[in-house]
Amino acid sequence: MDYKKKFDLILALGTAFIPQLAEEEDLHAELVENFAKFHSDLDMISRKKIELLMSVIDLFALFTHFKHLSSLSQQKRTKVIETLYKLPVAKVIGGITGVRSIFFVSYYSISRTWQSINYAGPVVKIY
Repeated sequence: MDYKKKFDLILALGTAFIPQLAEEEDLHAELVENFAKFHSDLDMISRKKIELLMSVIDLFALFTHFKHLSSLSQQKRTKVIETLYKLPVAKVIGGITGVRSIFFVSYYSISRTWQSINYAGPVVKIY
């Protein structure tokens, strides 16, 4: 995946899953960078499934709102995800839940977000 090319989609999904991220513009690049690290560490089959699901979510936004996910308002992005969660297709729900988990890990890997969850940082010293 070309993460620079997909920056807007990755960020749009990030803000759909983590609404406060929309206001934290100084964290956007770091979130996408972290997402790229986690995504690229996965096996090829998992990476391709995630890329396909991200494309499906973007196409769903395009078909339902006539705009790509990155062009939608924050409220509409969240609505797209909520609508997909209501689909009676377990694989879609499971996939979205997995992708959401990667976004949460990508976001909360940023040390500036730790205070929001009352996390003081790693117990062991990082060298």
